[in-house]
Amino acid sequence: MSERAVIEDVWFNNSTGIIQVYLRNTGKVAIHVSGVYINHTASYFARPFDLEVYQHRWLNVSQNWSAGDVCSIDVVTTRGTHVGGYYKAP
Repeated sequence: MSERAVIEDVWFNNSTGIIQVYLRNTGKVAIHVSGVYINHTASYFARPFDLEVYQHRWLNVSQNWSAGDVCSIDVVTTRGTHVGGYYKAP
């Protein structure tokens, strides 16, 4: 596969209510994020969000959450690659 990304860290920011996802491009081509889904629902993020090869940075997602919530996070690229998992808010 030429396109590959990993979520390295997730932070639930109490002061802003934003979920911060640290995303790294580990593939051989640039990545263009087309959507972010929290608990299977499309969520707002600042567009465009692109990562060049080996680039990494925070993707900020606007989403209501409460302490102790377990959130399914799914980041989708324009090529259809999905990267995600389940993360628990502190």
